[in-house]
Amino acid sequence: MKYLIVFIILTIFIFMMPVSAQSAAGTQKSLRQVAVTFDDLPGVALPEGFRCNLDSLKDISRMLLATAADYQMPAAGLVVEGRGCESFDDQSLTELYEIWLKAGAILGNHTYSHIDLNNTPPEEYQADILKGENQLMPTLKKYGQSEKYFRYPYLHAGNTPESKKAIETFLNANDYIMAPVTIDNQEWVFARVYSRDYNRGDTETMQKISDAYVPYMATMFEYFESISMALFGREIPQILLLHVNLINAHHLGALAEMMKKRGYQFISMKTALEDPAYQTPNGYIGNSGISWLLRWAGDRNIEVPAEPREPEWVGELFRNNTN
Repeated sequence: MKYLIVFIILTIFIFMMPVSAQSAAGTQKSLRQVAVTFDDLPGVALPEGFRCNLDSLKDISRMLLATAADYQMPAAGLVVEGRGCESFDDQSLTELYEIWLKAGAILGNHTYSHIDLNNTPPEEYQADILKGENQLMPTLKKYGQSEKYFRYPYLHAGNTPESKKAIETFLNANDYIMAPVTIDNQEWVFARVYSRDYNRGDTETMQKISDAYVPYMATMFEYFESISMALFGREIPQILLLHVNLINAHHLGALAEMMKKRGYQFISMKTALEDPAYQTPNGYIGNSGISWLLRWAGDRNIEVPAEPREPEWVGELFRNNTN
């Protein structure tokens, strides 16, 4: 009975599809595909002392990328250059980027300071995007990455028609490729509690958070799989949003196993974006940072169930986080 509303919508949607479209949907490959992306490189929601410790930041990146290599998971990192410690020089940032690029990952721009378009004039926002290129773009060129990817911080893509159009026009003029997200989630809530308890040495709560994390993420996959079916009559290649943080450094393997059990093949973000679904216009204007699937559903006036949330006890730990 889960997500009954979505499946009712899907039934109506498929019934109204032309016979040829229904046939195409029925013959889709059973293998699911997902591109795994990591926001906020060099790192976010980190334990105390990590942000200004270059070796710790490198270790987190290496752990993530080693697990990605074990699972043949092409990774993408979205860089917030200003998230590095003030004491880091340009070479420090370059060394972090090179860890990813040498591992075969692709990198993109996530603005310099993780600025919020909802409350920033477009001109200031554009300047922050350009500032985020300072160390990143020369390093990408050195490693032969010609594509320029961009993702909005907070997934906030314009809460007025004017700001939305201004930034989209700017990105197009500067040859940026949008890095959308279809599987959004509350992973960052788990990450903050996990790092707090790492600081406290509370291994018991860390284990409880870890045990709840992967099942929660499986619920998010199930939810967005159903939305994809309702919109397209098939499961499109998904793009998963994660972050460069400690919980993923420790548990990416468990997440990968969950995805494999759900039948997923790991693909690059570049490959995912080749699917025609990603040419679907996105007319969403609003304050929320939501999945592109939900934006497309809104454009079609298709009602969908509310997103699942983290377990209440996890949310309570997060709200009581005084670290």
